[in-house]
Amino acid sequence: MKKKIQKWQAMEKSDHEAIEEIRSMLVSSSSLVAAFAKPNLSPSTTGELIADVEAAAQTFDQLLKIPWIKERIHFTVIVDHLLNARTVLKSPDALLVLLTCPHLQEDHSMMDEVIPLAFIITELNGKTSGLLRGCWSSLPPAILTNHIEVFKRALSFLLMNGLLESHDNQIKILLETLKML
Repeated sequence: MKKKIQKWQAMEKSDHEAIEEIRSMLVSSSSLVAAFAKPNLSPSTTGELIADVEAAAQTFDQLLKIPWIKERIHFTVIVDHLLNARTVLKSPDALLVLLTCPHLQEDHSMMDEVIPLAFIITELNGKTSGLLRGCWSSLPPAILTNHIEVFKRALSFLLMNGLLESHDNQIKILLETLKML
């Protein structure tokens, strides 16, 4: 991944190959997790994160500094997929990776990405919800703070835009998610 990022940083404009490489990383939750999979992880490992969340955070920070990449990073497809699978998700990896991306703290992401992520989190089955809480408790403080900030920004966005009454349910979901954190 480091070599790809260096190559992309050297480019002034995107090319077809680079766009396809980025798109393939963001096409599904499994491809997103695979892009940040920990090296030498045994397939028999259970209950352990597959994704390297710290590497994901660093990578997203680097990618979002490249203007032509920043305009192409959207998680709506992945979020929609996770939304449809929320009650049967077995691993919180994709959620943890997504929440590390600073893109989710921008206003344009609140309604179509962040609020649905909060809904997914509140609807997880008991085992996956427990895994997610366990992962949150073991995250480095800076990354956990970023995860909290995503939902605080969404709550602030709704309140600042006068959406308290019309989006009462979404506010409750965001508060419930923050309570879990």
